[in-house]
Amino acid sequence: MTDDFLMQDLWRFSVWGAMIVLGAIVSGVERRIWGHQWLWLLLLLVSAGGYYLTVISPFTFGTGGYYMQGIIICAGAALVLIGYVIGAIATTFFRPSRTGKP
Repeated sequence: MTDDFLMQDLWRFSVWGAMIVLGAIVSGVERRIWGHQWLWLLLLLVSAGGYYLTVISPFTFGTGGYYMQGIIICAGAALVLIGYVIGAIATTFFRPSRTGKP
């Protein structure tokens, strides 16, 4: 492998990692602002919608279709959802207690 391929892989993995971190941050902010976590449902629906878009619009080289957009939407929402779940678990276990004990 050349250095160009390694840099492309590094760039791709850093974008994936940034999306997971974004999901974790959004989870913490949502819990702090609203006290509930409901954004996971929207992320799940967006991911399912992206998958559905790939099914109803098969890829063809002539017309293009919406196949690749569906894959990007589905994968992006799924990565943010993974980070969201990690953030939700972290905020559940690491939040300060409300009992007033130090």
